[in-house]
Amino acid sequence: MTPQQAANPAGEVLIRIDPAQPLERRFTVRSLRPVTAAKVFVGRSLADTVDALPRLYNVCGGAQAVATLSACEMAGDLTPDPRTVAARSLLLRVEAIREHIWRILIDWPNALGLPSDPAPVATVMGIDRALRETLPGAFTLAGTLATIPTSPLESLRKIATEHVFGSATIAAIEDRIGALGWQSLGRAPTHPLPNVDLATWNACLRDDPHGQFAAEPTLNAQCCETGPLARRAGRGSPGDSTVGLPERWHARLHELASLLNDEFTLSHMAWCPKPGHGIATVEAARGTLIHRVEQRNGRVTRYQIVAPTEWNFHPRGVLSQSLAALDDTDPDTLMRQTRALVTAIDPCVAYRVEFVGDATDA
Repeated sequence: MTPQQAANPAGEVLIRIDPAQPLERRFTVRSLRPVTAAKVFVGRSLADTVDALPRLYNVCGGAQAVATLSACEMAGDLTPDPRTVAARSLLLRVEAIREHIWRILIDWPNALGLPSDPAPVATVMGIDRALRETLPGAFTLAGTLATIPTSPLESLRKIATEHVFGSATIAAIEDRIGALGWQSLGRAPTHPLPNVDLATWNACLRDDPHGQFAAEPTLNAQCCETGPLARRAGRGSPGDSTVGLPERWHARLHELASLLNDEFTLSHMAWCPKPGHGIATVEAARGTLIHRVEQRNGRVTRYQIVAPTEWNFHPRGVLSQSLAALDDTDPDTLMRQTRALVTAIDPCVAYRVEFVGDATDA
């Protein structure tokens, strides 16, 4: 996501480059997302929380809505009907398809200096918006739906067939990566976030009174990656233990095709560890999203969120390791390479790149 696609009140990722430093200290990455912003919901009712929280997020608002609904329903001992659960699953799927098509047709071309193709993206956004408008009941606690909405997947398949997989964009991006000599750009070890049970996530956040885990999460002291590449690794796809720019590109294409062709679904799970507590995980376009809530007498007493950006843009995380593999010293080249890698890993907020002695918006 570029700075134009998200407002700074949602925070940003800051990347600082000092070409004079040794490779291992040349780049620093900090996520400046306000990870404790969910504290504003303390004292509010569960209904107010599920209504207001998704409005805070410019990106993946559907995933945020499903996560907060699922966690609050567990905390409030509420159960949505099966049609509502199915509708929420469809919403997650369509949102992820939208986000992948946006990245492929707009963000990747922009990062590589190629023409973008925004018209199909606008059409997909319209389909996504129309679906949401048919699902008001799916966005309420213990929501009920009379029927499951008509799936827009066939329309999305046609758009993707023509404008993604059947267009010149894919070949142009792969040709540009080859022409720039970036076949191994940012190649570094990756540690996919494994499938973790809700009890483990609950313990991590329950014992995190100051927000350290939420701000810079690790699992068994390991910085992990979440998102399309990690999910593909989790499904047993062959690959190296180190990955670079082309592997991330192919993982996004593969996930888009899998979502369109019913080969893969994005999971969402919730659990009540004790009365008044709820925790939920949602596989969003960018990776695993975790919400945890505690309530008493229908009022929130604690709310915590861990978003994919906190994993992938951890100071020692996958972006930092990928940037450490860059050995060019030309500022313009470093800027272009950094933009390409940030686009590939894809934060859910704006990002900013600063050179020491200078400040530049990427």
